[in-house]
Amino acid sequence: MFRVVQKGQAEPVEIESLTRELLETNGCYIVDCGIEVFVWMGRNTSLDERKTASGAADELLLGLDRPKCHVVRVIEGFETVMFRSKFDSWPQSTNVAVTEDGRGKVAALLKRQGLNVRGLMKAAPPKEEPQPYIDCTGNLQVASFYVWRVNGQQKTLLQVSDQSKFYSGDCYIFQYSYPGEDKEEHLIGTWFGRQSVEEDRVSAISQAGKIIELLKFSATQARIYEGYEPLQFFVIFQSFIVFKGGLSEGYKKHLAEKELGDDTYKEDGIALFRVQGTGPDNMQSIQVEPVASSLNSSYCYILHSGSSVFTWTGNLTNSEDQELVERQLDLIKASCHGMPDMQSKLQKEGAESEQFWEILGGKSEYPSEKIGRDAESDPHLFSCTFSKGELKVTEIYNFNQDDLMTEDVFILDCHSDIYIWVGQQVENKNKMQALAIGEVYALNVLQGSSFIA
Repeated sequence: MFRVVQKGQAEPVEIESLTRELLETNGCYIVDCGIEVFVWMGRNTSLDERKTASGAADELLLGLDRPKCHVVRVIEGFETVMFRSKFDSWPQSTNVAVTEDGRGKVAALLKRQGLNVRGLMKAAPPKEEPQPYIDCTGNLQVASFYVWRVNGQQKTLLQVSDQSKFYSGDCYIFQYSYPGEDKEEHLIGTWFGRQSVEEDRVSAISQAGKIIELLKFSATQARIYEGYEPLQFFVIFQSFIVFKGGLSEGYKKHLAEKELGDDTYKEDGIALFRVQGTGPDNMQSIQVEPVASSLNSSYCYILHSGSSVFTWTGNLTNSEDQELVERQLDLIKASCHGMPDMQSKLQKEGAESEQFWEILGGKSEYPSEKIGRDAESDPHLFSCTFSKGELKVTEIYNFNQDDLMTEDVFILDCHSDIYIWVGQQVENKNKMQALAIGEVYALNVLQGSSFIA
């Protein structure tokens, strides 16, 4: 790590490990992470200091003979998930106040047709029946849908039968095009697996950008991280499986370099899947470790080993959960050439067969208490005003639609959705800047940090 001092010099900082406390709000820092180099700029730094820091990073890379290295600029309070992951410790707290009067005042904004914003959803499902705010039904007769798996600088188009089967060690790009009111609308998404390598993540962003450029920048964009898939994602994909491991060369190389075992899903191996979702519109299967401690009384599971297939229902599940497991079983069977004709054996918690436990390596303790959901919070509205190149962010309380000014940009955080509203009279350069800030905000909120100073 380097601190940028006067005259744009990058001064090395002696550290044992990266922690949040090293970053001072009145300074700019360069964090060298190999493939990516981050320039972190404190809230109390001036625009000139930030420009100097960016120039210092470029000079540093030239001196290290790494001119093509990807430089990411990060403002304090807008740190991305990727940036935070480089640190050994980062505080997980939020200082954003909660208002009790905002609920229900955003209905008019959410009823519009199409999705004219860039944003991501948070993981916790809302209590009320969720409604998709994008005009898509997953009906490929009226829409076109393509999914690519990223492999380094290349991408492979997936067959229709494989479009809803992702690996946690890989990254994916999808394009969904559907008829809008006046023209065809496009949604370009990138999905990042939890175990994916940085090389594939950077490549996915770059290749998605090329697709957007071919569409003359008219597409809506979404960057989605495993475990934080939005409702729109499931509306398009219908159902979803996440397998362990990965297929990309970068992922395999990473395992070899770290001397790690490869647990990538194999049809003839032992596999345990946790089935989750609130209904047919967002059901998914997540492959977990095939051991008894992976079970949880709040979920249903699918276990297969060779010619044996089991479904396990926890005591805290309901009839809807058990219906989902049957739906997902059909999808998993379709993934294995030898499984379609197999009959599954139902295992109720507390009445499992010996064969079931033997496949899992024996009995062991697992969570048996009901999983509670966080209370749904009220929406928040932030006004983003640009003045002389500086961004001023203000939260608006007790808001209504009249608070939307055409000269400004607004971020509407509905907790299960995040929207960016851009006024018609905002300058083009500020529109692009606002959308970038909105994306950073979405990633930042997932980590529970404050957005405004």
